[in-house]
This record gives sequence, C-alpha cells and structure tokens, in this order.
Amino acid sequence: MKYDAESSLREVLRRGRRLKEKRRQRMQAFLSAAAVFTVVLLGVVLHLFGKLVPVKGETSVYGAFLLQQEAGGYVLVGVICFAAAALLTLAMVRHREKSGKNGESDIKAEERES
Repeated sequence: MKYDAESSLREVLRRGRRLKEKRRQRMQAFLSAAAVFTVVLLGVVLHLFGKLVPVKGETSVYGAFLLQQEAGGYVLVGVICFAAAALLTLAMVRHREKSGKNGESDIKAEERES
C-alpha cells in the first residue's frame, strides 16, 4: 500500500498523539499512586506518633490542646509531612525539566497541527 506525503504525515501525527496520550496516562497513574502512598505514609506516621504522645486534657478545646507541651509530636509530624511533600514536588519538577517537555508546549503544538 502506497502512502502519499499527506497521508504519511497524518499517520505520524496520529501515532505521536497516541504515544503522548499513553505517556500522560502513565504519568497520571504514577502520580495517583504517589498520592495514595503519601496518604498511607501520613496515616502510619500519625498512628505511630499518636501512640507515643498520650492525649491529656479536654478534647473539646483543641486550640488549648495544641498549646500543651506534649504536642511536640504533632508538630514534628507536620514538619516531616511538609518536607516530604516539598521533596516530592521538587523531584517531579526536576523530572519534568530533565525530560524537556512542558504541558503548554504540547498543547500548543497539537493546536497548530490540527
């Protein structure tokens, strides 16, 4: 079967769009798995520190509860979770920069091709 230049170009562009869509789906699956892992890790850390830091006082006065000296574990968990989220974000940004692709440029390129 012979192809002319126009049909060959259309086929190449169609395959390129399909490959980009598959890559986007893989990245979305990876990010979803990373989010689930982060939530599970946060739950485990909170569970562990919840056992180490006994709760004393009235539970209805939450602001005053955090002012107690025993609340250091909760602050530590918050700082650790923030640092983990910042590192994950930094890793994803560096990965995107290393791959040399931006979401905007892909969208604009597809609009020009259509």
